[in-house]
Amino acid sequence: MILQDAKAAFYEASDTLSENTRKLLFAGIAIVWIFKSGDKTAAGIGFSSSLILPLGAFVAGLVLDMLQYLYKTIVWWLYYNYKHRKKFADEAQIVPPSMINVITFVLFYVKVAVCAWGYFYVLKYIWIAVNLIA
Repeated sequence: MILQDAKAAFYEASDTLSENTRKLLFAGIAIVWIFKSGDKTAAGIGFSSSLILPLGAFVAGLVLDMLQYLYKTIVWWLYYNYKHRKKFADEAQIVPPSMINVITFVLFYVKVAVCAWGYFYVLKYIWIAVNLIA
């Protein structure tokens, strides 16, 4: 295995994890919607107060997902334009600064953690509900 293979494996795995996390965030919102109950709020939709926290986590995860790709899109476009104005051809070999993806990775890992945190609270809600019924 060459080092490039390890890098390719990382990017493939992180792409898959990001895609699956996004799907889980949407599914989490759907799960909370299915379990909606309680008193009607001012908006007319009742949620158990135990589900507000995971719902917020799932929505925050989607916001983090959008910010991750927004940042990545902007920073790489700016980097490309900078190099292009310095007369680098599109085929030129370049070495981008190592810090260029730091914010992308921070947003990525926080998004995954927020998703896991939301599911922890959904599972806790389900566990309590099942134990109350049994």
